[in-house]
Amino acid sequence: MNKIIKHKVLAGAMLFGFMLAGSSCEDYEGIRVTPELPYADKTLYEVLVNDSDLSDFVEVLAACGAECADSLFNHSRVYTLWAPVNGTFNKDSIIAETIADSTGNSNRDVVFRSFIGSHIANHLVPANGTLESDNVVLLLNNKNALFTGDYRNGYTFSGIQLDPANTNIRVKNGLIHKIASPSEYKYSIWEYMKVAANVDSVAKYLYSYDVTKFNEGQSLKGPIVNGEQTYLDSVFTTTNIWLDAWNGVGNINNEDSTYIVYVPTNELWEEMVAKAEACFNYDFSFANMSEATKHERDSLRKYY
Repeated sequence: MNKIIKHKVLAGAMLFGFMLAGSSCEDYEGIRVTPELPYADKTLYEVLVNDSDLSDFVEVLAACGAECADSLFNHSRVYTLWAPVNGTFNKDSIIAETIADSTGNSNRDVVFRSFIGSHIANHLVPANGTLESDNVVLLLNNKNALFTGDYRNGYTFSGIQLDPANTNIRVKNGLIHKIASPSEYKYSIWEYMKVAANVDSVAKYLYSYDVTKFNEGQSLKGPIVNGEQTYLDSVFTTTNIWLDAWNGVGNINNEDSTYIVYVPTNELWEEMVAKAEACFNYDFSFANMSEATKHERDSLRKYY
């Protein structure tokens, strides 16, 4: 009797296994199981540099410097990359931005934020099942992008179609999706004021209150070396006292909110500052200012 029961249990388990095997490629909701890892032993960067479709993107990474190239994608952290294929963007103009001028300045940070960071998420984002039309992905540059679609009609990233034959390329530390064109970088109001030619005086004033600090909670800890904690990936957070809904100008760097902002032009800003300065004259008529230098008095005027 026990032998018959055992046989029934074994047969039931085998039948259940066959049912799972038969539904592993596609279930009733249309969710596909990601294929076996083709690059299980290779990092995302190692796969990139050996893909002939993505050599333009790799060149931009290399031009941006070590922080953008292999050191970014060889971390133990996982990434998802929506990689624009060759010939879909002007790599030469982007690379030119990374080259330092005679003063040693370059726009590498801008290239990283506006181009490279616009195509990377700091977590796994597979193209599986049905992704709702409002499905939002947080990117490496803290921008939001829509990642939508389903397996029948295909998937789109920021409105750009994914290549069905090159989606969910699984690697040791993440995923690669190939896309037909680069994602467009969209400025927030906070960012736009800084790059708009005729209102950047206001931006310079507001941005002067930026404070950047090391964020231990978001950084990836490494081993203890000589009694000191090291970090495999250091994260720095920038705050600004003006970006406050009640005591500042509002959360105009927050893209979950919508604002209309009336910004004075540079000419009007200078006129307003000149009028304000007249109200803050620190001269020798104040007893406690008798020993103050002109530089100190001017600094107080500017501060207040």
